[in-house]
Amino acid sequence: MAALLAACTASPTAAPVRPAAWPSPRPYASATPWPTPAPPAGIAPASAPTPTPQQYTVREGDTMIGIASRFGLSLDALLAANPTVSPSFLQPGDVLQIPAGEEWTLAPATGVQVLQIACYPQTAASTLCLALLTNESAEPLEDLALQLHLKLPDGRQTTAEAFLLLDALFPGAQAPLVFHLDGRWETAEQQTQVTSALPFAADSGRYAPGRVGQLTAAGNGNPVRVSGRLLPPAETGDWRSVWLAISAFDEQGRLV
Repeated sequence: MAALLAACTASPTAAPVRPAAWPSPRPYASATPWPTPAPPAGIAPASAPTPTPQQYTVREGDTMIGIASRFGLSLDALLAANPTVSPSFLQPGDVLQIPAGEEWTLAPATGVQVLQIACYPQTAASTLCLALLTNESAEPLEDLALQLHLKLPDGRQTTAEAFLLLDALFPGAQAPLVFHLDGRWETAEQQTQVTSALPFAADSGRYAPGRVGQLTAAGNGNPVRVSGRLLPPAETGDWRSVWLAISAFDEQGRLV
């Protein structure tokens, strides 16, 4: 069992980063393809039509990143096509312009690694996924967010995004994220993309790393009672708020 602690004095603002896409399916190539007839003399071959943008009416529970994923777009492309729409104030009934599709490109955040993801059935119609991140960079990071893409063998897929349970992740530290998903996805193929990770100055005074000493756990199921002692750095003044994240692992080392 590992524990992390961070104190915050400011509310972070997330910065989206373009997520990754599932590989596009390859068309089946027959052994003896039909030849393409040449156009008659004097007639120019027709060019392929330009994809026509379409509109989408926002429904309850929609998010910009979810809509972009549904139409095979990057978040940047969807935002560029709707410059007057704020993702934070998206409302049911809003009409979005959906541009022609494009391929997503991978743009990982430097120094952030996903150590593992474990998904479990939560109810008969929902799934709980847990992810563990670590900061391998030399700088502390804030506003960490992870996007999780899941794809089942039958082709169904979904995308979810979660923010780190702590406001800051210091070099060498680890912290969990939690995804609550509708439907059963514990057997799905997984793909992740860090969508936000902003470095900040360690001496800014906004966050202070702490430790938990004398950590003990009692119980062998749900719930488990955990106790310990907070050990703030000696040079730190009064904390305005304290965030504590505790990660638990089973005998096989899986995050639970």
